[in-house]
Amino acid sequence: MTDWEAEAMNIYHELKSEGFEMIVRIPGFSGVWDPVSMSFIGGLPDTDYKVAAVKKSYSVIDGSIIGPNDVMLVFSSYGVDPSGDLVKIPRIRKLNKLLIRGIEQLIINVSPVDPGNVTIMYEAQSREVY
Repeated sequence: MTDWEAEAMNIYHELKSEGFEMIVRIPGFSGVWDPVSMSFIGGLPDTDYKVAAVKKSYSVIDGSIIGPNDVMLVFSSYGVDPSGDLVKIPRIRKLNKLLIRGIEQLIINVSPVDPGNVTIMYEAQSREVY
């Protein structure tokens, strides 16, 4: 039987050795409005995870779904959290942000690769924010 978590960890190390580091930013929470203090309380800041990734080019650019500056990113489901620990990152969605060399990327589409119901990596179509 395949140990999918071990496979996910192997993918992280392989992408790290062959690719580059990028940031996956998980948005925080502004908190709940407190009318007494007239401020938000209980909020959480954004959390950045350093993940290993590789870029791929699209062979067909149709101009509607795939734009001329879009790239396909393949990246690990493990990343380094703010405390420096290697952890499984939270599930990636379109509302998350990617930062490559500090430049923000929009996630146009994202698909987890999850054999055995364990996410081992992600494939994402991204577009640089101008």
